[in-house]
Amino acid sequence: MQTIDHIFIAPENFNESLNFYTNGLGFDIINSWGGNSQPQGALLRLGRVEIVLAEQHQHAGDTSWINGVNGHHPTIHIKCEKIDDYVAEFKKRGLPVEMNIETTHWGVRWIVVRDPDDNLFAFFEQAEVLKDKDCVTTKP
Repeated sequence: MQTIDHIFIAPENFNESLNFYTNGLGFDIINSWGGNSQPQGALLRLGRVEIVLAEQHQHAGDTSWINGVNGHHPTIHIKCEKIDDYVAEFKKRGLPVEMNIETTHWGVRWIVVRDPDDNLFAFFEQAEVLKDKDCVTTKP
């Protein structure tokens, strides 16, 4: 394996999800297709992270909606810098931030955001972790 190429999401409501990812999280639309009563799709990019949103479609011989979508919701972890700035911006935009910034025992500071289809996105930054007996703290 080399790298993850993109994340595919089959949203319940394409326009609501597109708005969440572009106006909420700040993804750019790189390519889009469909509309005018045709299934819609879009390739989105934020930094080096790419997401494909697409409505269900049926084409002869295409089994992607049978074999490629199973209804499970993964948590996508996105590495970033200055997590506090992200949280402030997400709250300003009214995004559903699931928790306060937390420093974990595995060495990151993180928050979780839920999209309109209940997919979870964990935004995290590396933290210098000091173990003091059973508690975990970050250096000031």
